[in-house]
Amino acid sequence: MKKSVFLTAVLAFAMTAGIGTAHAQQVGIDAAIRRVAEELSAVIGSGAGVAVLSMQTGSARMSDYLIDETIGALTWQQGGRGFTTMSRAQFDQGMGGLHINMAGPVDNTTVQTVGRLLGVRYIVTGTFEPLADFFRLRVQLIEAETAAIRSMYTADVQNDSLVAYLMGGARPAAAHAPAAGLPAQTMEVRYFTMAQRWATWFLNGIPGLGSFIIMGDTFGGMFQVICAGLGFTMMIGSVSFWAREEWVSWGRGGEYVRTTNTALWGIGWALIGTWQVFNIIRSLTFGENAPTANMSAAPISSPWNLAFVSGKSGIEGVTLSHTRRF
Repeated sequence: MKKSVFLTAVLAFAMTAGIGTAHAQQVGIDAAIRRVAEELSAVIGSGAGVAVLSMQTGSARMSDYLIDETIGALTWQQGGRGFTTMSRAQFDQGMGGLHINMAGPVDNTTVQTVGRLLGVRYIVTGTFEPLADFFRLRVQLIEAETAAIRSMYTADVQNDSLVAYLMGGARPAAAHAPAAGLPAQTMEVRYFTMAQRWATWFLNGIPGLGSFIIMGDTFGGMFQVICAGLGFTMMIGSVSFWAREEWVSWGRGGEYVRTTNTALWGIGWALIGTWQVFNIIRSLTFGENAPTANMSAAPISSPWNLAFVSGKSGIEGVTLSHTRRF
């Protein structure tokens, strides 16, 4: 009996000590960020460029804080390691107007695209999600060219007053869950080869056919259909059912003569010309930046977004995208 009581006491003490140790491993959010920078900087090679892409948290305020503080912590480490950390302003300038939800998830295609646009070797992404009465910060260092994970660091963060403030004073949904009432999405960036662009232009000899089939460009296809349709209708009508009738007389007689409606003929030619010019420009510059069915919802200031897509030879395309919510 005494032996049983003794074992029970020892087990209880061990459990209590274990719980105390587990809680002792939790750190403040700033200490966790400094530790992240130390761990990642040990892997980043000398001369490499680094950009912090996104922090998936469920709170825009927390995402901004984590991104800015991680940039600051990496900048502090870079002096002794010989790498370069891109600032927030440099990131925005390098993206050239291409907007990414920095509080949402990113896929491998996005990582590679951002790395190519910014000219950096490494991309940093992370998540911050609630577990029991604390939060878990998980940060990844990704090689931009291959999208391979080079390093990962995880820290358990105390749910203190600073975290509560940054999370908006309310317990957030898990980082992988979408915002209430909105579907989860990921950004998909598509680029077309020159062969595809020339094929699109050729097939658009039938108004919009190439845009619909090859590029999935609904706006471009419909614009061509409308322009060409109205143009041909006016040109045909100007010499048939909309033609003018004039009385031509000679001597004691005369007759009605049908003449071309020059105004409608000119408008028709202008519409046909607009279709042809639009076909050339759209086929050569269209690059679709469209959300898939898996994209994290973010506040949208304007449903229309115009972005210039950069490449090795300069600007390779212009993207006009429209976002709709259901």
